Amino acid sequence: LFDEIPPHVIIRPGWIANLEMPLFYSALDVSLLLSKEREGHSMFGMESMACGVPVIATDVGGNVEIVADQVSGFLISRNYSEGELEELIVRLINDKDLYNHLSKGAYLNIQERFNFNSSSLKLLSVFQD
Repeated sequence: LFDEIPPHVIIRPGWIANLEMPLFYSALDVSLLLSKEREGHSMFGMESMACGVPVIATDVGGNVEIVADQVSGFLISRNYSEGELEELIVRLINDKDLYNHLSKGAYLNIQERFNFNSSSLKLLSVFQD
């Protein structure tokens, strides 16, 4: 299914079965989290990064906690312009060194900060408080 998607096309896939999600994420160049008002800890963003996909996200809610700006993706203002967003997307597509840096940073960000052990310890400390 995802092998048939031409490069650099914006897709809105609708529902995807859990077993197909890694294939979906692997087909992406970049993930966008463009919330204007609220955002929790986006599973979409975290799962994207776990598959090495950089994320461009607005500086809203949980986005600032999961996206390390210029390490695992980019944080932009919730009042971003279309030109600013387009510039970042084109930059990621054209600058392979930057893309590889952010792709590796995205993967490591999740592996180091949101792995099972660290997440369990954070949750335990909430219960203990």
